[in-house]
Amino acid sequence: MPKHTDSLIKRMEQLYEQFYGRLYAYVMPLLNNEDEAADVVGEVMETVWRQYKEGTLTTNITASYLYTMARNRCISRLRHNKVHTHYAEIVRHTTDIRDDGEAAEYEQRLETIRRKVDELPEPDHSIFMNCYFRKMTYQQTADLLGISFVTVKKHIMHVLAQWRKELKKEK
Repeated sequence: MPKHTDSLIKRMEQLYEQFYGRLYAYVMPLLNNEDEAADVVGEVMETVWRQYKEGTLTTNITASYLYTMARNRCISRLRHNKVHTHYAEIVRHTTDIRDDGEAAEYEQRLETIRRKVDELPEPDHSIFMNCYFRKMTYQQTADLLGISFVTVKKHIMHVLAQWRKELKKEK
């Protein structure tokens, strides 16, 4: 931790006051969601604070650095939300039950999904559970498991591709 803690805190307060509103205004049109925009800006500020605190920040903080971090976080969230929306739509279509036959088919599908998730090897199982059932972002999952964001994404894409292949074979 840097020696000048008071100056570090003062610098972070200045950054927050100077850039929070600007970053929020920048990400809000990208995400079109006030809560997510506030979360993204908060995550950016938290990351900068952590980098300062750990002494891993190798450059001076510039506006372009903060805007780039915010943009990248938005892209990650949008990708993550797109995947969630896709699978929520699949679930919505599979839960429209009209009679006992459809209810039985629905229960069978749910059991198949439960079995498939339980059969996943580690770390696929933990990653999938965190991202889809605990509704954690890829970054939160990566931080929790001590792996990179890219690793989380690759594991998710691998599992989904594998399941798609299996579904095609069954049809």
